[in-house]
Amino acid sequence: MALANLADDYNRIEPFIWYAVALLSFPALRGRSPIIERLLLLVTLIAFGTSDFYESVAWWTPWWLLTWKAACLAILVVLIHRIWRRAKPA
Repeated sequence: MALANLADDYNRIEPFIWYAVALLSFPALRGRSPIIERLLLLVTLIAFGTSDFYESVAWWTPWWLLTWKAACLAILVVLIHRIWRRAKPA
């Protein structure tokens, strides 16, 4: 019973965790990433966090929620790859 309540509590605050990650990553990447890339990362993380408000049963249902989350993750993978590749020494 207590674990179920803990999971429910976490699900309620999870979007705000993603918002915090978005807001902290923007200034943290200054000098390492162009502004357009940082803005895209910010918007994508906010969109990913917002998608958590629409979860009722699971993240894969309804179909459009799965599509929303998959699109966010695809963008994040590309951005993280670009940022990481740029940070590696030549």
